[in-house]
Amino acid sequence: MSAPKPRSAVSNRGWTNAQVAQRLGVSISWLQENRANLEKEGFPKADQLLAGRTDSKAVELWLDRRSGIAANDDIGFDIALQRVRQRVENRP
Repeated sequence: MSAPKPRSAVSNRGWTNAQVAQRLGVSISWLQENRANLEKEGFPKADQLLAGRTDSKAVELWLDRRSGIAANDDIGFDIALQRVRQRVENRP
């Protein structure tokens, strides 16, 4: 008798809309109806190159920032945003 093949321990980082909705505790239809407003508040956009999936780590970071667990500058977000604003303001 041969030994069973080991199973892959890869976790899927790209979440479907159903997985994102489940993580947020809302219905898929609610997520679809409110996605634009969520994105205005910094919610990560779905990546069309990855079949419309959303980065699970970006969702978790967004939730952490919303709750105050993580500051916006934890990964340099505020600095990057400031640099973009400066570049836009300095255009001729």
